[in-house]
Amino acid sequence: MCLVVTALVGGGCGGSDEPGEDARQASTSSESTVTTAAPAAGWATLKKAAGPLANRLIVPQGPPPEKLMIRDLRTGDGPMIQDGDWFTINFGSYLYGTGEPREEFWSKPGFEEQFEKGFLVNALEVGMKGMRVGGVRELIAPAHLAYGDEAIVYLVKLRDAKKS
Repeated sequence: MCLVVTALVGGGCGGSDEPGEDARQASTSSESTVTTAAPAAGWATLKKAAGPLANRLIVPQGPPPEKLMIRDLRTGDGPMIQDGDWFTINFGSYLYGTGEPREEFWSKPGFEEQFEKGFLVNALEVGMKGMRVGGVRELIAPAHLAYGDEAIVYLVKLRDAKKS
């Protein structure tokens, strides 16, 4: 079971501070697992990145999910990312078991790539579909959809999307 206590990436996210209502599992299921409890101490780096919004963090507990968990923390109001678009994101990836950072791209200009099949790790490829610019989304990915060695928690803010 996953622990979910909503979070936002700190520093210039813009828009409303209210979390989105959307919680879902990717793949063939539309079920979600959402519970609340106090965050584990090992997630200090993610809490720091969230700043004053740290009380909204989604902190996993228990075994990792078997399917990708997707939750909008803030719905963007800009254009929706489409296949083939070039996009810019700020994101961090954290080891599911400990909360230790694996990758962090919080500072501007962020991470830029093309949104096409095979260009991204599967969790981002599937998990970013339908995002709008300005949106913040958390993805909890089993190892086989992340880097292969361990389940990963991603926090992603879509900063820009442009047609190629």
